[in-house]
Amino acid sequence: MYSQGEIEEAVAAGALAPDQAASLRAYVESRNATPTADEEYLRVFRGYNDGFIFYTCLVTLMGLGWLGAQIPIGPRVPAGPIDVLPIMAPLLAAAGSWGLAEYFTLRRKAAMASILLSFTLGLSVLVTLMFIVMPIVRDAVGGAILIALCAGIAAAASWGFWLRFRVASTPMVTAGLGVIGIVVFLSGVLAGAPAGIDVLNVVLLLCGIAAFACAMWHDSADPWRVGERNEIGLWMHILAAMLIVNPVIYLLGVRNGVSTVGGVITMVVLFLLLALVALIVNRKAYVFAALSPLLLAAMWLINGSQLNPYNSYDPYGAGFGGAYGGSPYGPPPGYGGMGRNPMMPDVDGMFAAFLVISVVLLALAIWWTPLRRIVSNILPESIRARAPLADAGPLAEAAPYASDPPPPQPPVA
Repeated sequence: MYSQGEIEEAVAAGALAPDQAASLRAYVESRNATPTADEEYLRVFRGYNDGFIFYTCLVTLMGLGWLGAQIPIGPRVPAGPIDVLPIMAPLLAAAGSWGLAEYFTLRRKAAMASILLSFTLGLSVLVTLMFIVMPIVRDAVGGAILIALCAGIAAAASWGFWLRFRVASTPMVTAGLGVIGIVVFLSGVLAGAPAGIDVLNVVLLLCGIAAFACAMWHDSADPWRVGERNEIGLWMHILAAMLIVNPVIYLLGVRNGVSTVGGVITMVVLFLLLALVALIVNRKAYVFAALSPLLLAAMWLINGSQLNPYNSYDPYGAGFGGAYGGSPYGPPPGYGGMGRNPMMPDVDGMFAAFLVISVVLLALAIWWTPLRRIVSNILPESIRARAPLADAGPLAEAAPYASDPPPPQPPVA
């Protein structure tokens, strides 16, 4: 199994002619009835050997972490649950991540293991530095500044990993570590402030918008979604979706669930807006991120949850669908008049909500390409020129890291 990026590399190296690569992509498009851009190719799993290497690296890093925890080297913790902070555990994991990448990423091109190592390297460096500075933390502000500095150094180490190994997920890890540093710093500075949590969510939303802009910059360099910029853009879109959706839900005041029809309408509108963004930029990560508000709305419509999707019982004793709460459509079958255990989740309501969501996802999965064409046709020309191509033919030349995208090619018949 060969990825789109490897086909581009073969074209650039002269092992495959550009027209042969275009013909191959045209054949796959016609067979799958899906344009190349809509597939959102990502080098993750190319065969069972990739899974074997991933598992091997994971077990090796876990073993290195355990071995480091047995070495009594690290700052002492007075009156703590442990004698010393096991600084060698994350340090060995970080060193192991880099060492394994030298072989499995540079030489074996193991995609899944490389993604794992890009995450473990950055996180291990962050934990190592936090273990070093924790004993000298004296107050919330000072601790926040030190941990933010640790996150910045870990982001720099992650960027070094990117320069060395060029794993597409690494820019996302680097940006994520930078966001962690910003959030921790602001958390310390705004500790005790009445509007501190609101400020944090606004900052997270701005970080998400910045990640979205970065992702679109990569996407604009590869509108056919066949080069490595496509993969970098996909990872950045995943980060942007997480950073945008959760703050928006919080700022809308429905972070614990919905309790009114207005809240349901708000969540449905939010889902539709994110689905529209997903269609415009051709990134399904925003659909997955939008499932959480849709789930909140579906749970309330089905079983009348007030604040918590799992809290479907009526605390006032009025019965399911009674005067103080509950769904206006009555109880699901099987509830009877015995009530239910308030500590147990409403399994029937959850699966009913999942069924509603599955219908929406099936519709998007079946009609994604036609819906993209419709949305593309109604967009203003200024936006359409920057959006991914709705009917892109296979790319006829390789430019995986070109600063400017090649001129548009007509669709291949």
